[in-house]
Amino acid sequence: MARLHSNPFWVAVLVAVWSRWATCLSSPTVLPVVDNQGHPYVTLEFLNASDLVSRPTAVWSSYVDSRMAVGGLDGSVVILGESTTEVVVPPQTVDSDDDDHVIFGIAGDGEGNVYFSRFHHCLILKVTPLGDLSIAAGLVDNGDSGLLRRERSHAVRSSGNYLCGVTADGNAANESRLSYPGGLQLDDSSGQLYFSDAAGLLIRRFSLGGQSEGALHTVAGNAEALSPGFGGDGGPAVQAALSGARYFWLAPSGDVFIADTLNHRVRVVDAATGHISSLTQAVELPYGIAGDAASGAVFTSSAAAHFFVDRTSLSTGATSAFAGTGARPTMGQVYGGYSTAVAVSNASVLFFDAGLGLVVAQEDAGNVLLVTAVDEAVPSASPSLSPS
Repeated sequence: MARLHSNPFWVAVLVAVWSRWATCLSSPTVLPVVDNQGHPYVTLEFLNASDLVSRPTAVWSSYVDSRMAVGGLDGSVVILGESTTEVVVPPQTVDSDDDDHVIFGIAGDGEGNVYFSRFHHCLILKVTPLGDLSIAAGLVDNGDSGLLRRERSHAVRSSGNYLCGVTADGNAANESRLSYPGGLQLDDSSGQLYFSDAAGLLIRRFSLGGQSEGALHTVAGNAEALSPGFGGDGGPAVQAALSGARYFWLAPSGDVFIADTLNHRVRVVDAATGHISSLTQAVELPYGIAGDAASGAVFTSSAAAHFFVDRTSLSTGATSAFAGTGARPTMGQVYGGYSTAVAVSNASVLFFDAGLGLVVAQEDAGNVLLVTAVDEAVPSASPSLSPS
């Protein structure tokens, strides 16, 4: 993992985070998880989102671009940047239990644009650095202008006008119906935006750019059957059955790792063959997923009462606890300590940033955590430390 002192923006952020540490790393009862250099992983409260996004449900960050984007249950999008922290899309709800505008996926590109999925609206939206909103994928029945007026007027709940469904491959994304899109990930090299569709039955992609977005292509899941279940390992991924697969990780190799939640396993689509297989089996409701190609690991959270983030080796398939204590975070949770000594929520959303570490969005706790490796000699609250 790159050392943070090479990027002044993240150094400043981490120094501020470090100053909030309330516990010492040394613990007589907890053995730390370490990286391949022997540096222990620690968990920090990276962003207390209560004043920005009350219940974060999606997160993306770019160490290189000095940006982090967070989406929330209330439909808001916040971007933490080098010059400012800005609410680029304001809250769309006033009731904390109203999830009509919930964002389950968020991703950014190198031009400063941020894309996010509105699950119940069956849309993927784009917000530019100037705050302009447009539809990247999906349909509304009264045109773009009506949708954007609702967004900008802080509408609490819309009566409808969102056209949900599953449009066949080959059609332009912004002329197609989507069905409850979830996680997003952008392939920077190809300009393809990957997303989960059909309420977790499909993983699809389309190219970005121009007046008309590119054609839809299914990566995994049977778009004709559209039936939840399990099947297809060893064969073409587009003929396989998925169930509740809201999140996935697109590896630099092009392989797609899918948290196939209701099938209790992590599945892999091989970029070279297009075939699907199971990396892990009998994993209890894997939910959030992210990966670190450099260390050969996949991280997963669970939708069950499993208060750990697990790490699975890509080479051996072995799974072990990476962060969390196995207990639910309590009110007044203290953050700062070995990753296995700090409680984490279940059903957390994960994103791995090679320059920062594992970023964890906790809806229930209302914050964003960072799990990163640090030098072993850790004096109390020292801003001179260099996470690695």
